[in-house]
Amino acid sequence: MKQQTSIQWLFEKFYNNEGMITTKQLKIAEQMNQKEIAKAFDDGECNYFYSRKTGNDFADGQEYFNELYGEEQLWNSIKRNHLNQKQ
Repeated sequence: MKQQTSIQWLFEKFYNNEGMITTKQLKIAEQMNQKEIAKAFDDGECNYFYSRKTGNDFADGQEYFNELYGEEQLWNSIKRNHLNQKQ
């Protein structure tokens, strides 16, 4: 069986559950996506990118991900924004 991307995994859950996705499944897919991006950076031939904040080379894919997309998980950001809108 081929390896699935986070999006493929989430679509499979969606179709297998008659269009329903749980919060837990969304969190899992987000974590999978973060690991995919970090791994792609680590596996790249030209992973000599540097931090625009510090001017130093990134130590690894996780550090690259955190600067580009933020350390906060998207789910936490969405939940916080939703709670702020209710107030």
